Amino acid sequence: MNPNLDFLFVFSDQQRYSALGANGNSVVQTPTIDQLAAEGMVCDRMFSNHPLCSPYRAMLLTGRYGWQNHVIDNEYLPRRDIPTLPGTLHEYGYGTAHVGTFHLGEGPYQKEDRYGIEYLAAPDLHRKGGYFDPAYFENEIGPTERKGWGPKIETDLAINFMERHLDKRPDDPFALFLSWRPPHWPYGQYPDEHR
Repeated sequence: MNPNLDFLFVFSDQQRYSALGANGNSVVQTPTIDQLAAEGMVCDRMFSNHPLCSPYRAMLLTGRYGWQNHVIDNEYLPRRDIPTLPGTLHEYGYGTAHVGTFHLGEGPYQKEDRYGIEYLAAPDLHRKGGYFDPAYFENEIGPTERKGWGPKIETDLAINFMERHLDKRPDDPFALFLSWRPPHWPYGQYPDEHR
């Protein structure tokens, strides 16, 4: 592995391929994702063979089908005896983080519940209130309420992770998974400037 190669994976939940300006949609406005697509790498020949929250995330984590990693619906957790992408990257000196919807267990998240992720900031999905003023678990701490709109908070948490990582380990690469929940329901919960 190239020790100077950082990874930033950005996902939005339940947003289909055709619902992005970068993919030719002239109605849906996605300027930030369009800019990321223009300046980064787009994997447009990939698909989820099980596009449901937990199974999809477990496939990203393990690189295995749900029947192999044991996550066949939203009620199961991945097997702990198979390698994970964050765990493997961590073994090669990467700082690893996941910020946003995780849905592979419930917080607080002890080390063994993070599957090789050093820093996990996941919203408490059982809390009422939608995308405004969500509460987050950060590893073993939480839930802690944060004021504001969830995707903006998650972006700030991701930036904070990168800044801390670069400050403490400037010679080590990082791998960060940023998983915004919108446009997943509840619909219409956006700041006025994003309507």
